[in-house]
Amino acid sequence: METLETLRHLFDEVLAVNSEPEALPGLSRQAIEQVFADLKLTPPEILVCLYEWHNGIEYLDAFMSFLPLERAVSIYRGYQALTDRIGRWGWKSSQFPILDENGDIQLCIDCSSGELVSVCLENDDKTRQVAAHYEPYVEAMAELFRQKAYVFDEAGGCIHADAIAWRGIAQAYGIKKSWLAT
Repeated sequence: METLETLRHLFDEVLAVNSEPEALPGLSRQAIEQVFADLKLTPPEILVCLYEWHNGIEYLDAFMSFLPLERAVSIYRGYQALTDRIGRWGWKSSQFPILDENGDIQLCIDCSSGELVSVCLENDDKTRQVAAHYEPYVEAMAELFRQKAYVFDEAGGCIHADAIAWRGIAQAYGIKKSWLAT
């Protein structure tokens, strides 16, 4: 699976500049599929493969983690509870959280369409489309790293994209929003 190989390469690139990431051991396909069946979701194959590879990766940078499945499910259930409490607020039950940014913003993959959305619970309880599909987003991130258009701020533990380079890459790949945007 090409996207999985690209993500593995991106993780290697992150490890080359940041020694903090903690990759958790992967889960069995059967366990992953059971979790999603319990949620009445059919995950994209890439999501199953990611959780087989690693059950989350903490500290990709100081504010970004690939969510362990149990924590992702907890956040998903929290979204469901919020929907039950306040009604429709933009999140759809097909959107499963995969990346956490600083605890209050999650990047979710839509299990029906592959769309990526950002869910912000900090101020506005809104969702925003990041990309129409996860594959162009992954490719855009790979291009950013290929171009070495980023710096790692050791003091802050953060990866910062070159804003001009990222705007061009994001436009070329149809990306609307990114955690790397400055």
